[in-house]
Amino acid sequence: MKNMKRKYLILSLMLILSLALLIGCTSSGEEIEENDGIEEPQENEQEPASEESEEEEKIYAPDFALEGMDGETYRLSEFQGKKVIVNFWATWCPYCVDEMPDLTKLAQDYSDDLVVLAVNVDESESKIQGFLDDNPEIDLNILLDPKGKTAGTYGANALPLTIGINSDGSVETGYPGMLKYEQMVGMYEMLE
Repeated sequence: MKNMKRKYLILSLMLILSLALLIGCTSSGEEIEENDGIEEPQENEQEPASEESEEEEKIYAPDFALEGMDGETYRLSEFQGKKVIVNFWATWCPYCVDEMPDLTKLAQDYSDDLVVLAVNVDESESKIQGFLDDNPEIDLNILLDPKGKTAGTYGANALPLTIGINSDGSVETGYPGMLKYEQMVGMYEMLE
């Protein structure tokens, strides 16, 4: 059951990422760089993969480098060896705002081996700072994605979107929509 659920989540995430690439190419007018971290499958003449080898296939999260509200640059690949939750959000999104306290609690409760990156999509630093000033309990690594390019790469066409990344950089799970704390813990527990 767990393997079926994992396969479904990975397949869903692959579909979201594929659609994001397609939409990103057609809606923004910008071309995606040739080496965007996603490798196209190569055709070969080998026998079809067995079910066992399919379970071992991994999809690696595209790397990104974004500036944080603290002025530091955060690169996803620098967190290799830790579990990572990437949450795409905006201050205008009520579901995003509602789940922020739970994300903060998750980051604090599992700080030994988990990094939570809250990627704000397409808002100004002053707007985000105003939100943080009004919500001092929010204590997360807030990253800036001012043009939504990283969000587009990850298929964040609707907010919030939360992605769970294993310590080896492979994507384990993803969830579009608001999560409650218990669901976030479940996502964390799925990570290797």
